[in-house]
Amino acid sequence: MRNFIVLLLITFPILLSAQIRADFTFSRYYAPGQGGYIETYLNIDGNSLNYALNENGMYQGKLEVSIAFFKGDTAVAFDKYEVLTPLLNNPDSAVADVLDQKRFLLPDGKYEMEINMIDVNDTAKTPINGSYSVGIGSSDSVMFLSDIMYVYDYEKADPNDPFQKAGLKLTPHVFDLYDDNSNKLTFYLEAYNSNRILSDSQKVAINYYLKDQKTKKLITEYGGINTYNPKEVLVVFKTIDINNLPSGNYELWIEAIDKDGKRLAEQSISFTRINYHNKTTENVTLTGTFQDWVMNINSLDSLSEMCWCLFPIADQNEAQYLKNNKDNPDLNFYKNYFINFWSDRDPVNPWEKWLAYETEVKKVNSEYTTSDSKGYETDRGFIYLKYGAPNTITKRDNEPNSYPYHIWHYYQHPKRSDAKYVFYSKDRSTNDYVILHSNVIGEINNYHWKIDLQRRNTPYGSIDEEDVDDQWGNWSEDLFNMPR
Repeated sequence: MRNFIVLLLITFPILLSAQIRADFTFSRYYAPGQGGYIETYLNIDGNSLNYALNENGMYQGKLEVSIAFFKGDTAVAFDKYEVLTPLLNNPDSAVADVLDQKRFLLPDGKYEMEINMIDVNDTAKTPINGSYSVGIGSSDSVMFLSDIMYVYDYEKADPNDPFQKAGLKLTPHVFDLYDDNSNKLTFYLEAYNSNRILSDSQKVAINYYLKDQKTKKLITEYGGINTYNPKEVLVVFKTIDINNLPSGNYELWIEAIDKDGKRLAEQSISFTRINYHNKTTENVTLTGTFQDWVMNINSLDSLSEMCWCLFPIADQNEAQYLKNNKDNPDLNFYKNYFINFWSDRDPVNPWEKWLAYETEVKKVNSEYTTSDSKGYETDRGFIYLKYGAPNTITKRDNEPNSYPYHIWHYYQHPKRSDAKYVFYSKDRSTNDYVILHSNVIGEINNYHWKIDLQRRNTPYGSIDEEDVDDQWGNWSEDLFNMPR
């Protein structure tokens, strides 16, 4: 809310190679007589967790989650719990995303919200954590609005469901991305105190519309206006047909207006639209060898491979769109995706761009492919394709007290100079080296990486230690600080 509560629904993608994959967001509301509260929504990729046998002989994944709200050093609210996946007969079965939802009643004020996640069945994975500033507040003297929640689906709620809203069970759309598999934008919002500032004979109008995020131009054909009788809590639950909305970045705006046209409150939220159906119709009709060549490829395996190898260099929206279509059997989907991907990067010579990148993909497939993964799917292949070849690679495959490890050093890196990555392998018989530690922002930063590197011979120890005792043949710290 712009008057008292900072009400912006924000998604925090937590996507790390070979680690827990999850997306987190939250919304803020107000309950008359109780105060403000925050609902958290955590969408977990079930396939990113490890599965272990339970006492009934079934496989299950477990994610330990802790969420806390701090004022200074004092935890005002805290919850620690486990999120369980569905039970499986086979640990290699595909698993759907798991949605977790919590609610925290909080006094008005500003807080630091911290979230931490640990894979219970694989504690060797680096825990995921995040910290976000959040404010919440309320007033009896003005009208104000809740956050806007994107809604993926809804159904009639159980009367005892604590998360029901207006008698409905809402499934949040955690992402701020709407691809061309999502042609309707449904949202939920609450407006408070209209009965306190308007008489019973007056109406309050709720106006909702889209704006282009860059130009701020109003897009008049998407939106509407409705009038309501004043209420303590007024529910706004609407759907906008975005089937023909072109690809781009947009804002959804909601305004509360009185009979004289005075704005009583307003709220906005951003989203990204990817609509390849519209865009591709224009692109694939262009004459030119690149489009013709792609349109003449009729192997689903070849085309899907050509698209999935783009994952390391895709932006967040392109990567999420591809992930959302993981099992898409439509040949034209991959043709359209591939054409648009390279045409966006070089409208004049997209084929040259692809051929140069394909050469690098062949290199990582030759160098880093394992029995389970293509080279571009591995951690080393992903980093190589995303940032290029490192300036130096130090390989230590036979230290007596350490797992085999490689240290990559970039003199200049898009995110910092003197960038370093440590990859290690727990199995000498494979070629799969995973990221153990990096000094690059946004990558895995494992403060006890030197201890983990020597778990092969020293499997136990304090989790608070950062250094290991000097052992004969151990060069990891020296090689990391001064790569060769």
